[in-house]
Amino acid sequence: PRMTPAVKFLLIAYLVIFVLQQSTLKFGGFALDNSLSFVPSQFMSGRFWQFFTYSFLHGSFMHLLFNAIPLYMFGTELEARWGMRKFLKYYALCATGGALLQTLVWGASIFVAPSWADYLGNTPIVGASGALYGLLMAFRVLYGESLILLMFIIPMKIKNAVALYFFFELFSFVFNTSPGQGGGTAHLVHLGGLISG
Repeated sequence: PRMTPAVKFLLIAYLVIFVLQQSTLKFGGFALDNSLSFVPSQFMSGRFWQFFTYSFLHGSFMHLLFNAIPLYMFGTELEARWGMRKFLKYYALCATGGALLQTLVWGASIFVAPSWADYLGNTPIVGASGALYGLLMAFRVLYGESLILLMFIIPMKIKNAVALYFFFELFSFVFNTSPGQGGGTAHLVHLGGLISG
């Protein structure tokens, strides 16, 4: 689809901030992630900007690329339908919803599973995936019968693909996330973006 203004802005912002991340780390000796990534315990201590900034950071070029592709594929269609302002509000809502679910589950785990609370509350989160999962949900609601190529190979209706993604993320959080591994995929943020959408 033809590039729309907000999607173009977000793609440029992803790239510029990624270059800044790499440059400050290589030439300045400090990581932007330390203050701009989302860490629930830091957020609750007053770093409120993290709710907004984390979704513009990416951990690697491949991470950036795999967030840029769905933003272009689904975001342009949604922005063309809704307009720039509504699209950006929705995008921000879903990014915030991803971080919010992580925070809520962390808060609940403080009382029932302290090792999980430490992991969920102190692991830095970066990436636009929460917002992008929200875009998938919107696309599912508006164009549920449309066919996509899942993993660029398997033809599937978007409504079925989104349901599959939801159960995959839920399963992965429950069974493939370990407090001892100290990083990886933020499955709760993905789920939070979908639910917010």
